[in-house]
Amino acid sequence: MSTRFLSCVAFVLLAGTSCELFVSTDELHDGRCRSDQKVCNNRCVMKSDPNTGCSSDLCGPCVLLHATPRCTEAGLCAVSVCNSGYKHCDPLAPPDGCETDIFHSPDNCGDCAPRAPDCRRPHNVPGCALGQCATGGCEMGYDDCNRIFDDGCEVDLQNDAANCGACFHACPQGQTCVAGACS
Repeated sequence: MSTRFLSCVAFVLLAGTSCELFVSTDELHDGRCRSDQKVCNNRCVMKSDPNTGCSSDLCGPCVLLHATPRCTEAGLCAVSVCNSGYKHCDPLAPPDGCETDIFHSPDNCGDCAPRAPDCRRPHNVPGCALGQCATGGCEMGYDDCNRIFDDGCEVDLQNDAANCGACFHACPQGQTCVAGACS
């Protein structure tokens, strides 16, 4: 619907008349949008804009976890690109974004399983740091004394006389390590 205002002012001294025409057209162009648009908040917006939703009847933005959204031809919100360090790894989950932190998830370290490396090593708790397998800790009674990831938590602190109860805590000559104590 268009609104028009006509304002005329008579100038007695100049014996003339001055008129101005003010035209204000609403954004809906007489209540209608183009076929590739929809009405949101009394204005026409593109149906393909994820900032105003992708469906023809919703106007809220597409909200996806750790992702930049896009609209599909079917009018659905979808992932355009995942944020750095995230992927959509669960094919059975709804496409609600990029839910997996591949920089810190030991099960999806650096990539989605099964393409991700196996971060399990002997007696370690699997860990992941910046997309690389790491020791996330050791099982009780074990430690990673040499700090080499590939051999896991290689020391049995309960029975190792060179590392009795703790890394590099050696038992005195002639003693053995039993239950983490020298005797």
